[in-house]
Amino acid sequence: MKMKKTITIFAGAAFFALPAFSQITVTESNLIKTGQTVVQGFDSKVYKLPAAGTNQTWNFSNLVADDKDTISFGAASWYPGYSNFPKATHGIQDDDSSFSFLTLDATKLSLLGNYDIFNGEESVDTGFGFQLLKLPATMGTKWTENKDGLGEKSELGIDPDGIGPFPVIDSIQSIISIDRKCEIDAWGKLTIPLGTYDVIRANMEQIFLFDFRVYVSGSWVNPPKAIKELIFGPIEPDTSNQHFYWTNNSQIGFPLMNYDFSTGDDSISDITFLSQLPQFSNNTTIATTSVELYPNPAAEKIFVRAPGKFVVAILFDANAKVQATSNGLGMASFDIAHLAPGAYTVQVTDNLGKSSTHKIIKN
Repeated sequence: MKMKKTITIFAGAAFFALPAFSQITVTESNLIKTGQTVVQGFDSKVYKLPAAGTNQTWNFSNLVADDKDTISFGAASWYPGYSNFPKATHGIQDDDSSFSFLTLDATKLSLLGNYDIFNGEESVDTGFGFQLLKLPATMGTKWTENKDGLGEKSELGIDPDGIGPFPVIDSIQSIISIDRKCEIDAWGKLTIPLGTYDVIRANMEQIFLFDFRVYVSGSWVNPPKAIKELIFGPIEPDTSNQHFYWTNNSQIGFPLMNYDFSTGDDSISDITFLSQLPQFSNNTTIATTSVELYPNPAAEKIFVRAPGKFVVAILFDANAKVQATSNGLGMASFDIAHLAPGAYTVQVTDNLGKSSTHKIIKN
């Protein structure tokens, strides 16, 4: 999801005059599926900001991908770090060592947080997940939320006002507050290079406020504004706005298009869009060895997972010739886009010397 990388609002007044059959509604059954792989394109050109309201027609058929990113969705339990997100229903494979977790039910689609492995070290972020959609979602659906949390502590050891009344600051800790206001502010037909789809548009406003507290004289305190500005300058909220276009076409399950925009500006750039139809495959689980390979079949990449173990994986073609090797803590992967379609074998060996072999299909 360049979602990472790679997710506010006013409703059109004409909504109340429209008959009920004109409404577009997105429900749980229309959204992400286990085994789904999507490819996003990124277009950096400048376009006119699409209008809000009812029965709109938005034509973005000329979008061209300057870059692409592949995202894989699976059951949450497929991925490392799942135990940190017990309410998760789905996981996202962003790359070999970065995973996000979501929950999807009849009332909401929410991002819960992220799990990363870097140089063998695990990192878990559970603090600032947020609701992507309130379900069922239709014109005028609204939701709000607030998240507050403490960041990392850092030693400081300064006296900001010299001989003034404020004592030496031993340490400092950031305080992060995020307010989100969201509403379905438009519906209509969106055309992208893939085709034309019925969509609703989620307008999301996010207000970020980065503040801090200090450790002085043996306790944490919230310093006066003058002291804060003396150290860091003015502390002002930072507002961002995004539009997400969701379709009730269950074949898609993912935003067809999204972008950042500024209120008062009538242009947008850096559009993210679905550049090919999602592919679906079955995860292959070998219960006896606790090794998982997915997706299978696959077109571009195969992931090998063995939770908690260091694994070495070797990819063989039908003639037993080695095509690639990979290794990692709990995870390995192969780029297979360049390989000919057909059957391949993966041999996986863990740090205890236990090996298993697994068949995969290259589309």
